[in-house]
Amino acid sequence: MPPAVATPNGASIPSASPGNQLRETPQGARFEKWKAYMDTLSRLSRGPEASAAMKELMQKPVVRLAETRVDIRLNTERKTAIEAGLVQCRGDIAQTDCEYCMSGNGPFPHCVTLQGYLNGACANCHYYSTGSRCSFRQNQTAPGTEIKKVVSHDARRKSGAGSPPPTSSRKRKRPTVATPVAPETRLLETLAALQAQTSKVRAASSPNPMKIPKTPKAKGPVNAAVKKLHGRHQILMAASAAAKSASVSAKETAKALKKAAKTQQSFATSCAHLAGLLADEAGFYTDQNQDETSSSSDGSETGDDSDQ
Repeated sequence: MPPAVATPNGASIPSASPGNQLRETPQGARFEKWKAYMDTLSRLSRGPEASAAMKELMQKPVVRLAETRVDIRLNTERKTAIEAGLVQCRGDIAQTDCEYCMSGNGPFPHCVTLQGYLNGACANCHYYSTGSRCSFRQNQTAPGTEIKKVVSHDARRKSGAGSPPPTSSRKRKRPTVATPVAPETRLLETLAALQAQTSKVRAASSPNPMKIPKTPKAKGPVNAAVKKLHGRHQILMAASAAAKSASVSAKETAKALKKAAKTQQSFATSCAHLAGLLADEAGFYTDQNQDETSSSSDGSETGDDSDQ
C-alpha cells in the first residue's frame, strides 16, 4: 500500500480503490500546483464568506488530489468554482463521462460527481456555473438519485444565486378607446395649452426688477440645455403670436361685417326716403296740372257768357 498524502484539512488520501480509480501520487511541479490549489480551497472554505455547501463539503473526506489540466488558470473567486474543486477531490469518478466532459472540456481531467451535491451535476459543469446543462443533471443518471439542497434559502437570497425571478405584480391595462374630438375643440385646447405654457416661460424667464442676480456664462451641457429651452420659448412665442393675430383678424372681420350691414341698412333707408320724396313730388305736379286745367276751363266759359 502506498503511503498516504497529507491534505490541508488534516485528512489523508486513502489507498487506491476501484471506485475512486486512484493512480500513483505524482511528484514535481504538478504535485505542488495541485497541493497549493487544495490549500487555497481549504482556506477560502473556512473564511467568513464561505457558502453552506463549502462548509459542509469540508467535512467530507478527501479521496484524491484535485488534479487539473495542463496550462489551466484556476479561478478561486467564484463560489461555484470553489465548490467544484472541493467535489473534485471528494466525489466519485463517473463510469461514463457526461457529454461536456466527453468533449474534453472543463478544468479537471475526470468527470466527478458527489451524491447529494451540485444538484446532480459534475464538477466540471458546476465550475463554470453551467450545472443546469450537465447531462447528469438533466437525465439524472449520475450516481445517486437523491438530490440534497445544501444551500439554505437565506444564503441563496443573500448571494442572489439560484433565487427565482420575482413575479411581476403589474396589472395589465385595458386598451382605452379614444373618443372622437371635434377639430375646433382640439384647436382651442391646443391654443389654451400654448398660452399657459407661454405664460409659465415668461414668468420663469422674466427677471426681478428689484434684484437681478449675475449669472455666469454656462458651458457644456448646461449651455446646451439653456439653448434648447430658449428655442422652445421662441417656438411658443411664435405660436402665441400666430394665435393672437388669427384672433385679431377674426375680430376685425366681424367688425367689418357689422359695419357693412349697418351701411347697407342706412343705404336702404336713404333709398326709401328718396322714393318717398319722388312720390310726393310727382303728386304735387299732378295736382298743379289739374288746377291749371280747371282754371283754363273756367276762363273759356266766362268768355262765352260775355259774348252772349
